[in-house]
Amino acid sequence: MNATVQWDEPWNPNGSTYTVWYSWTATREADVTFTVPAGFSLARFTGSYFNQGAPGSITFRTYPGIDYLLSVDGGPGPFTLSWAYSATGPANDYRAEAQVLEGLDGSVSASTVGATAEPSEPRHDGSAGENTGHSIWYRWTAPATGTAIFTTQGSSFDTQLRAYVESWDTLVGRGWYLPDLNPWTTWSRVELDVQAGDTYWFAVDGQDGATGDVELSWRTAQAGEDWDAPTVELWSPESGSTVSGTITLLADADDDQGVDRVEYFIAPNGLADGPWLVGEALGPPYDVALDTSVLDPGVYSVYARAFDAAGNSSSSGYTITVSGAQPPTLTVPKSIVVEATKPDGAPVKFSASAHDYKGVGLTVTCTPRSGSLFPMGTTTVSCSTADSYGNRVTKTFTITVRDTTPPALTVPEQIVVNAVAPSGAPVGFEATAVDRGVAIAPVCAPVSGDTFAVGDATVECTATDAWGNSSSATFSVHVKGADEQLAELRDVVAGLGVDKLLAQIDDVRKQFEAKRQSAVCGGLADFADLASRESDRRLTADQAGRLVANATRIRAVVGC
Repeated sequence: MNATVQWDEPWNPNGSTYTVWYSWTATREADVTFTVPAGFSLARFTGSYFNQGAPGSITFRTYPGIDYLLSVDGGPGPFTLSWAYSATGPANDYRAEAQVLEGLDGSVSASTVGATAEPSEPRHDGSAGENTGHSIWYRWTAPATGTAIFTTQGSSFDTQLRAYVESWDTLVGRGWYLPDLNPWTTWSRVELDVQAGDTYWFAVDGQDGATGDVELSWRTAQAGEDWDAPTVELWSPESGSTVSGTITLLADADDDQGVDRVEYFIAPNGLADGPWLVGEALGPPYDVALDTSVLDPGVYSVYARAFDAAGNSSSSGYTITVSGAQPPTLTVPKSIVVEATKPDGAPVKFSASAHDYKGVGLTVTCTPRSGSLFPMGTTTVSCSTADSYGNRVTKTFTITVRDTTPPALTVPEQIVVNAVAPSGAPVGFEATAVDRGVAIAPVCAPVSGDTFAVGDATVECTATDAWGNSSSATFSVHVKGADEQLAELRDVVAGLGVDKLLAQIDDVRKQFEAKRQSAVCGGLADFADLASRESDRRLTADQAGRLVANATRIRAVVGC
């Protein structure tokens, strides 16, 4: 209300009737939207130069520390000017929006992708100058007094981790800070003494502007009324020994109130570099692995430092020599699975290779050798190589020979036989099976030699090998009864041109259809007698003999 336009007010394409002016300083690089109610318009200026304007709202890109002039026109009447940044980065991009951590220990996952640095934010590597990084923030209130250790182990990039307390609106760094645990790792560690109820701020940033996924974990050793330091004795590797490859640092530690952790350190002997923290173990056997290939050859001081919960500590150490030659690189296959090709397994070929740290090829010896016959089941193959520097490497892999192939089963085609009795006929057949070149006996039902009734039957055969693989197949058996045999006999007789025989067999078939058994039996006997008399007349002896045999068999089927 009662607003006016100044005589020297900058030109505004929205018009200038009732203007109110604001100056606003951006705190981050992001898109911001300013909004006014309906009936009002907004304009943005740099100095006296118009940049943009529109009714209702405007959106533009901001940069930290830049001043922007904003003009609100319209009305007249009351209005509310509101603004908000677009959500483009992590939720805990700014310290005011720090993620809250709780508990004596825990872990969280996050990302610094899209994060920015606030105006006047300190550089988290401790150096002076403007921070142009990509930091995210955490806030933690210590639930107990003691020693807290925060790490970014497991993060996907080279991190910086720093702890702060707030003093008179100023951030003050706290704790023993390792931007990298040692020269061969890229995760960070902060160890600090904390007081119950005090609030600490933690920033995670990336080295040289790097961003990525963050894994932040912490643990707290609660202090107690304990003034006695723990005892510790480093014993592996042995004092004065020469080592190469991956070694295990081991120490015995004890404390009347309990050992909180054992930390291991290594440093070039007599040099200013180091000591470097190799790692820490939280419980027996207090072991930490070290790949010495990351170190230059030479003499090193190595020591273990044991801590109790109260922060008391003691150390034990000595010197070792790291060999100039790294262990050979040995490459063996992954586990191999093959199908058996023989009754007792399968021959399997494989390759393994090795070279020393200079790339010179080395001989590899494997037991069993490539091409050996491997038995059924799983066999462990051990391969070894050695270089000229005395380093020896052994690796193993497994070869599994399995049988998943069923036997090859062969059964007859359909079998057709004549019944020889009222019950049918015994039928013999042969089914065979072969498994990896070895014959195995199939099991069939009904079995070969069983009597099969007149009509159709199905025989089922199964062959199973020693590993439980099975093959199954079926075939049919057809047994011809008296009616079918009589019909076939009539067809044979019709082709011989002997009318008496044809008339006799037709009469027998009529009697069979009428179910007159005695007439059928007598008629077949007469047929056989007539066929015998025609031998060497209108029939050959062979023809007559076969007709007599058929008639005799059919009589048996009828039950004569």
